[in-house]
Amino acid sequence: QEEEQTKEEGEGEGEGEEQAKGGEGEEEKPAETTADVPDVAIDPVAFNMLRNELSLREKRIKRGYDYAASAKILVTSLVESSNKDDLAQELRSLATMTLLYSNLGLESVWQIVNTIVPEFEASLEENTCASLLAAMCPSKTISRDGVSFPPAAVVQAGESACTRAVEEANALNCSPDLPGSIPDGYYGYSLVPKRDEDSDPLNGLLVSVTTVDYSTVQDLEEKLTKAEANVSSIRNAIKALEDSIGGRDESDLEARGELHSLKNTCHDVTAGKYVYEVCIDGKAQQKDVGQSHGTSLGNWAGMTKDENGIRHMSWSNGQKCWNGPARSATVEVICGAENKVLSADEPDTCRYALIMESPIACDEAF
Repeated sequence: QEEEQTKEEGEGEGEGEEQAKGGEGEEEKPAETTADVPDVAIDPVAFNMLRNELSLREKRIKRGYDYAASAKILVTSLVESSNKDDLAQELRSLATMTLLYSNLGLESVWQIVNTIVPEFEASLEENTCASLLAAMCPSKTISRDGVSFPPAAVVQAGESACTRAVEEANALNCSPDLPGSIPDGYYGYSLVPKRDEDSDPLNGLLVSVTTVDYSTVQDLEEKLTKAEANVSSIRNAIKALEDSIGGRDESDLEARGELHSLKNTCHDVTAGKYVYEVCIDGKAQQKDVGQSHGTSLGNWAGMTKDENGIRHMSWSNGQKCWNGPARSATVEVICGAENKVLSADEPDTCRYALIMESPIACDEAF
């Protein structure tokens, strides 16, 4: 400890010399003291609880601002896109649905009225922890076109709110010291009370909206189920018809669906000791005469037209030849009265060429 103290004193002397050299001509600053720093004891547990509660309330307030911004966009859109009569009805419906689904009570309606009606504009005292409701009190009414506004039930709800606001204001401690808790209404923040389903008069006004005839709902649900089943059946029928003509755009059966009549049909011809069979939209094979199975010449690859308008059907990726390519077959289609393979040949190793007559080739090009 003595060595450390000596070291600190030495460092202090060195620093003092440097400050003396560098501070020549400068005024000496007074030493800081702790006399002006208040000695405040803060309970860390209470501090964390208050901080969390304030953070939660801040999030709720920000969410309220988001809702307000969204509502402003909606109302602005309604005002710009609706005529006067439709706008009034749409705003009434919007207000009704807001009251219904937000579960607001008459007291909340009274607060809303006091914030949006110009005649009820209140002078709010700044820098107060008291509830802002107190500035709206006492509950007031105005007359428009000979009608008293707001309705008596809303005014009565406001009187109850004012009574509570005064009691809360008297009970609040607006001291700058850290409070032990954050009561409802502190600095004007109050949780919105939900509508009392038993006593709030607003329930009577919304009964026509909230009353549901469950027998009617059940009947509508049954009709919906039947309609959905009918739609599904119609879609399946449409899909079957599309498949039968080669797809929605008939591309599976070539242009204009001209292979529709040949789909899933097979045609063969005997050449020497072999039978050559080709199946439209299926497989092609080479069989020994009298046999039901043979060597694969490939799977259906489609039909094309050359520059002269002649149709060529093709099958590819058949059984591989020994020391050669995979077998394949092509059919040249010529005009004829019936669908019939006329000849088969093997011009190259494992590549088979057939000629077939068919009415599909009897077009303008022929």
